[in-house]
Amino acid sequence: KNHSLRTNHWYLQNLSKNGERCAEICGRTIIDMEASFKRQHGRRPDVLDVGRGPISSLAYLAYHDLANVVGIDPF
Repeated sequence: KNHSLRTNHWYLQNLSKNGERCAEICGRTIIDMEASFKRQHGRRPDVLDVGRGPISSLAYLAYHDLANVVGIDPF
């Protein structure tokens, strides 16, 4: 997992280079919901990403300051 978390991971690189593809991976509905929550409540929502693996597909939300994403992997 440590290797995957380095900035050379393809998904993390694409967050800044190809945001549209990363938005598709995250999901437009989720992005819209988080942005709406932030506008209505004046803060980012907390999102629990269960079973995410080494890189969360919801990293787009954290990268664009739309949510606080906490990832866990159950054993």
